[in-house]
Amino acid sequence: MTEYTVYVTGVNELGESGPSLLAAATTTDLYPAVMPKYKMINPLENGKPSSHIVSTAQNGRMESSALDVSAGTAWGTVDQDGASYYVKGSWDDGGFNYMGLKHGLTFEFDQAYKLDTIAFHDVTSQDTGIFFAQVRWWDEAGKEEYITYGRISLQKKRDSGNRLYYVLKLPQPVNAKKIQFGLARYAAQGNQITVSEVYFYHYDTLL
Repeated sequence: MTEYTVYVTGVNELGESGPSLLAAATTTDLYPAVMPKYKMINPLENGKPSSHIVSTAQNGRMESSALDVSAGTAWGTVDQDGASYYVKGSWDDGGFNYMGLKHGLTFEFDQAYKLDTIAFHDVTSQDTGIFFAQVRWWDEAGKEEYITYGRISLQKKRDSGNRLYYVLKLPQPVNAKKIQFGLARYAAQGNQITVSEVYFYHYDTLL
């Protein structure tokens, strides 16, 4: 995995301009973080995303995802393939400021599941400054609750290879038929949010 920093200049008959603002990009980690699968709601089924997830949505873009042939879907975040990922060109994708319905990632389940834990890692499996998260969830009747970042625990975890992933803990278990979450970096750090894989977990006191 390599990080590249680039800038551009302009050239005309008067000479060359000064450099633009720096932009950074990081290549995909060939060995993404390994997240726990105990009590996982959405494990792969015959190499395909779990049938427990019936729809996915995003308002950024998907990269290297053969499953996302339709605009606005996010199947590459639940395919357990670290090479496919979601990217949003902003430091705040609904994790700090108000999260609208088109922010972040949204997943609908085949039924309501009791849960309070979500794990995810970004495309680098490193600490990229994600510091805030907000969640909106809907029950089977369509009633929604919005959970602000001050009520959500965002934890940094590392696997046996020291690769980093994040765990969101809700303040209490919810019976969610559909769930949305948005992320933000600390103090406007960085210019993009990426999410490579998302795991949802059945509620368990051991998690």
